[in-house]
Amino acid sequence: LRLVTSFFGIMVRIDGAPEGIEVHQLLCGREIATGEDPVSYMASQMANYIYVIVNTAAESDRSAVIVDGCWDVEGLLRFCREDLQVKNVTAAVFTHRHFDHTG
Repeated sequence: LRLVTSFFGIMVRIDGAPEGIEVHQLLCGREIATGEDPVSYMASQMANYIYVIVNTAAESDRSAVIVDGCWDVEGLLRFCREDLQVKNVTAAVFTHRHFDHTG
């Protein structure tokens, strides 16, 4: 397991993992929820991590699954589209439940 810092936050590289998968670690207050509004302020204080698993096997597809998406959903989807070049988010997975994740 190696953490690689990039312009897009943290990307996790797992030794021996199959080719065609990227795992990006995003942090509320760093990549998303960066505004001056009360929601962004609270999100940055909570320091929630979000993971975006991107299928890169076919560059034309670049679909993704979001794990523990929270707070700034529009910002998260925009980051996926614009910064990670994700064409389609196919699923969201939650590992636990609180108000900031699933309501």
